[in-house]
Amino acid sequence: GVLGKMFALGDTKDVTLSGIGTMTLQIADFDHDYLSGATTANKAAVTFLCKNLLYQTYQMNSSDTNNGGFPSSPLRSTLDGSIYNALPSDLKAVIKTAYKWYGTGNNTTNGKWSGHKLWLPLTFEMFGESSYSPATERTTGNARQYPIFTDNASRIKKMNNGGDSARWYWLASPDASDSTNFCDVSSDGSSSYINASAGLGVCFGLCV
Repeated sequence: GVLGKMFALGDTKDVTLSGIGTMTLQIADFDHDYLSGATTANKAAVTFLCKNLLYQTYQMNSSDTNNGGFPSSPLRSTLDGSIYNALPSDLKAVIKTAYKWYGTGNNTTNGKWSGHKLWLPLTFEMFGESSYSPATERTTGNARQYPIFTDNASRIKKMNNGGDSARWYWLASPDASDSTNFCDVSSDGSSSYINASAGLGVCFGLCV
């Protein structure tokens, strides 16, 4: 509870990722994300999200499948691998593994708890509703909207850490009604979905 008195929602910090560039991180909430796979778990003190998007687009999967959801995707491996490794050592030393209930796709509402140091937000965390995502991310995993997102304008993010145009970007939620798509945020900040092999922007999150 101490950091919530020292800092405010929306406060930012610039972080240099080696070989990638500077990214502006923004406080999305305090005491929000779980530190183990249960809704009774302790919560991380602060959740950060990128204020804008990374410098290149990424596929969720190389083929059009959402089977296994975000935890099984190559994009998850990239976030927990090369992008995490590019962070400064002092930040890596304090990052906590955050656990979320991720839908596992394949035209079902099934899901599982999975923990990651870098991750993508869920649909409910962005929009306060399930939209196209599995409802279990909310009903089982207790996904809650980050309070910095209040309308479509607040969800618009631009490439190159804000230096380029607004772009569609990935969410971790699979589309619950098919086996090929993941949810995303459109360039106008609205909710949508797209095939898993599309090249979209990335707004990653982390907890300390």
